[in-house]
Amino acid sequence: VAAIVIAVLGRNSPGAFFGAGALLLLAGLGFSRALLRGSAESGTLDSTASLARRNTARRLGRSVATIAVLASGVFMVVSVDSFRQRAGQSAQRDSGTGGFALVGESASPIYEDLDSESGRETYALDDAALKDVRVVPMRVRDGDDASCLNLNRALQPRLLGVKPAELSGRFRFPQKTDWAALDASEADGAIPGIVDANTLQWAMQKKLGDTIEYRDERGQPFQVRVVATLAGSMLQGSVLIAERHFIGKFPGSGGYRFFLIDAPADRAAAVSKKLSDALQDRGLELTPASRRLAEFQAVENTYLSIFQALGGLGLLLGTAGLAIVVARNVLERRREFGLLEAVGFRAVQLRRLVFGEHRWLIVFGLGVGLASALLAVWPQLAGKAGGFPWREVGALAAALALGCVFWTWLATRLALRGSQLPALRSE
Repeated sequence: VAAIVIAVLGRNSPGAFFGAGALLLLAGLGFSRALLRGSAESGTLDSTASLARRNTARRLGRSVATIAVLASGVFMVVSVDSFRQRAGQSAQRDSGTGGFALVGESASPIYEDLDSESGRETYALDDAALKDVRVVPMRVRDGDDASCLNLNRALQPRLLGVKPAELSGRFRFPQKTDWAALDASEADGAIPGIVDANTLQWAMQKKLGDTIEYRDERGQPFQVRVVATLAGSMLQGSVLIAERHFIGKFPGSGGYRFFLIDAPADRAAAVSKKLSDALQDRGLELTPASRRLAEFQAVENTYLSIFQALGGLGLLLGTAGLAIVVARNVLERRREFGLLEAVGFRAVQLRRLVFGEHRWLIVFGLGVGLASALLAVWPQLAGKAGGFPWREVGALAAALALGCVFWTWLATRLALRGSQLPALRSE
C-alpha cells in the first residue's frame, strides 16, 4: 500500500520512483518467502509435482537470496527499458511529432502565408504539388538552446510565437489542458507559455507554474509563466507563447522563421524538395519530423543505456546465480537422487523433479521484479506520448523468462548427467 501511494503521489520524483520500487521489492520477497515456507508445511506427496513443491523450501535462505538478485535485475532492466524513447507512430497527432511530416527553419523571415494562393504565387509554388499540404508558421525570438543537445543550463530559451488554434489536437499534454491555455490571462500579467516536459525539468530546471524572465524590444522585463508541458515532443529547447503576446512584446520581429509542415507521408520528400528549392533565397532548411525527434531521443536513450547496462549486469548475476544454486542443490543431494534412481525413478523424471523445484524461483523472481517495475513507472508512462509500451515490455519479459528457463535447464542437465547410484553406494 505504501509503495502504491508513493508511486502515485511522487510520480514526478526520481526518489519516489526508486522508493516505490524498493518497497514493493521487499514486500514481494517477504511474500515469496512466506509462500515457499507454506508449501513445505502443507499438502500431500501424491505426485512428482507435489514433491518438487515441498523441496523448494529445503534451502529457504538460498532460495530467497536467488529471488532477490533476480528480481532486482529484472526491476532495473524493465523499468529503464520502459522509459526508452522510440520514434515509431510519428504520424499520430498525439505523438512527439504532432503528426507533422516536416519541420523547418529559415535564415531570413518569410512574410507570406504559404497556405494561401497569393503566398504560393509569390514563390512560384504549384498548388498541385502542395495539395493537402498545410504549413504552421511560428515567429522566433532567438535565445538559449534548451534542448537535450545542449548540456548547459538555459536561462532564457528561444521564444516561439504561435497561433494556438493551428496546433489544436496536436502533440500530447500530461496535464488535462490544451493549446487554448496560451490565450488565458494571468492575474499578475505574466504571459502563458508551454514547454516540453524534458526541457522544463532538465535544461531549465524549473517546474510547472514557474516563471521565466525576458526583456522586450524596449528593454522592459516581462514574465512568461509555464502553464502546461508537452510529453516527449520535437519542440524541445523552446518556449511557446501565443502570437498576439509575441507581437505585443516584439513588434519589430516581423515574419516567420520556424515552420511545421503537415503533408502526406508518401509525398513528404517531394514536398520538402519543392519548398526548399522555391525558398532557397530565404535559407529554408527542412528536416523530416521523425528525424528531428529521433535526434533528441538518441541523447536520452544513451543515458538510459548506461543504467540498463548496470541492470543487465545484475540480471546476469541473477541468472548465473540461479544456475549455480541448481547445480549446488543437486550435488548436495546426490545420495538422495541415487536412492530415487534405485527405487525406479528414471533420469528424465529426476531432471523434471529438479526443474520443478527451481521453476518457482523463476516465477517469483520475474513476478516480483516485473510488478515492482510496472508500479514504479506506471504514473509517468501512462501520460507518455504513444501510450504505455506494452509490446516492448512484454517482449522483454518473455526474453528474460526464456533466459532463466534455459539456464535452469542447462544446470539441471549437466548436474544430473550419468547415474547417481555410485553416490548411494558410498553412503
